[in-house]
Amino acid sequence: MSRSLQDWRQWTALGWLAVAIVLCAAPLVWTISYFRDTGAMFHVIRALPVLLGAAAIFYLWLRKKTFWHLEPLWLAIPVLVALLCEPRGSLAVAWTILAAYSLGRLLLARLDVTDRDAPLAIATGFGALVLIFTAIGKLGLLYTPVIVAALLITTTPILFYWRDAVRAPGLLWDSWRQDSGMSGLWPGLVVFFAIFFVACTALIALSPVNAYDVIAYHFPLSRHYLSTHVLRPDFSLPESFFPQGGEVLGTLEFAIGGRAAAQLLVVPEFILYLWLVVRVARACCLSREAALLGAAAAAFLPFLHWTGSVPKDDLAMAVFQIGCLYALLRSYESSKAGWLYLGAFLLGQAFGIKNVALFGAIPLLLLFGWTILHRPKPLRTALLFGGLFAASGMFWAAETYVRTGNPAYPRDSRAIVSSGASHDSGISGVVRRYVEIPWAVHFAGQKAFESATPNPLGFFLVLFLPLPLLYPLRPRNPQFKACVFFTLIYIAYWSTLLSTLRYAIVPITLVVVWAADGLWRAWSQAGSVLRAALVLSAYGSMIFSLLTVLVIETNVLQVKYLLGTIGAEEYLAKTIKTSVPLFRIAALDPNGAVFGVGNCSRDFAPQPLKFGCYTCPPEGCRTEDVNQSLAGRDFGFVVVKKDDSYALVERFLRDRFGARLIEKGDDFDIFRLYHSAP
Repeated sequence: MSRSLQDWRQWTALGWLAVAIVLCAAPLVWTISYFRDTGAMFHVIRALPVLLGAAAIFYLWLRKKTFWHLEPLWLAIPVLVALLCEPRGSLAVAWTILAAYSLGRLLLARLDVTDRDAPLAIATGFGALVLIFTAIGKLGLLYTPVIVAALLITTTPILFYWRDAVRAPGLLWDSWRQDSGMSGLWPGLVVFFAIFFVACTALIALSPVNAYDVIAYHFPLSRHYLSTHVLRPDFSLPESFFPQGGEVLGTLEFAIGGRAAAQLLVVPEFILYLWLVVRVARACCLSREAALLGAAAAAFLPFLHWTGSVPKDDLAMAVFQIGCLYALLRSYESSKAGWLYLGAFLLGQAFGIKNVALFGAIPLLLLFGWTILHRPKPLRTALLFGGLFAASGMFWAAETYVRTGNPAYPRDSRAIVSSGASHDSGISGVVRRYVEIPWAVHFAGQKAFESATPNPLGFFLVLFLPLPLLYPLRPRNPQFKACVFFTLIYIAYWSTLLSTLRYAIVPITLVVVWAADGLWRAWSQAGSVLRAALVLSAYGSMIFSLLTVLVIETNVLQVKYLLGTIGAEEYLAKTIKTSVPLFRIAALDPNGAVFGVGNCSRDFAPQPLKFGCYTCPPEGCRTEDVNQSLAGRDFGFVVVKKDDSYALVERFLRDRFGARLIEKGDDFDIFRLYHSAP
């Protein structure tokens, strides 16, 4: 590289970092100010960038001198904490992972494909478990003894692979300590911050969940399937017509480990996802340091860290998508059709979790189609690929279509494939949206990620996205080009429809990994000034993400709950006020049918499938909507939120349904109904 080109690159990178730091300064101040009401803790938060900076310098010096090769032992601490706090749930999750690994290894062997270690086998096994327990549920056999027996049977293949399972932790440790590059600055910085991010995950994963989707329908559906022993959609809960792969795994965990197991399963899914991300990065010829930095930077994105710590199903879909992409990349270096069939299976499983898997399916199917076209017997391979894809995950949409006439019920099927975005039609509107979305999701992202933070993507991409253009990866193998194609098509299609970040986990992760590779290459070629700027910028990015994660994930009550000073019901009453009236009704009438106005926390209701709710639009409640929601259902209680529409709703309930106030609360009042809507 010529001296002038090197200088140009360094000055351009420094100039960009200067502009990016100015853009990020105000959000950092806002995030720190968010903690102003925490009392004395605010002074600690305000000093956190300096305190952690000093701690990071000491840690980096100490690990390089003494114990960097022992750092994988840090993983034992969260495992021990989980076993102490939720022993049954933790063991149930461990059993599920073992069953998935056993089943996955068996299926990979049947497909005549080999993988170096566990991640792809576990992802494949998770998909197989979904199919097995879906079949059990459709037969009406979701009884705990049947579930336990089926899980025992699916675990038996470990008898053939137990040596590999036992060796896996040792191989991971050896691969870390035998690579001198892991003693460097960037792995050390990643490990240092990972300690704090893992602590945040432990706090939220081990405390009672209060995420809206989970308590509105994910957990209620899993509990309903286990209590009725049958996997069948119910019109009283329209979300049951969506693909139920995530709820099937939740039912399994509720049966063998209770609520804690259903909640903890997302954590190994998060680890599995990041493991596969590293594999994809390595397949694209990225260095081990760049792959590790990219996976960690993705895990530290506030929206992704929250999604990987809360038992929603977005992470499960991402696991199957990244597994499918990895199978595609492996097919480039092998003539075996098994990799293609494995990709079809995993892609079908992604559709078994969420219909929005369509965003990733379009580029993946194009890439698989091109690959199949250049293989021997393309027609036969394509037919087998399509049949396996349809059989492994599309039966959910087929069943919904048979029952309702709409494969996407309760959504409009047209909304899945055509734009519902509020932008002008035509090329100019689409271009404007593509230009606006990157800014919006970084600096005004409350709608892109349902939380208080306007910066759900953090600032890693703001700081470092230009670096891979200045310091490009050379040469670029076919796997890298396939990842670029997948990312561009996915984001292009996703952006025209919506901007919900949870539906674009995989392409965003790949962009972050690409930026991390640029950061690693810039560091490797930079002078002392640019190196210092890169390290400080990366440190600032991680600090900002950690502060944002503290905002959206953690609270003091989690510590009190884990220490046992408060119980689950008290914790929920203080963190999610919608639970209070529903717990009270459950005490009054364990079989009560409840309707919530401004309260959709179905999981806390006495009988989740005897629950209905209505959320008033921003302009206020309409009595005709309330009446329509109540029609045809025999509710005994109504919970009404005390807001600007309270007086209107209360008067309507009294006049129309003979409602009587039986208990007042700080945020909700409880009424008893004495006659039903026609």
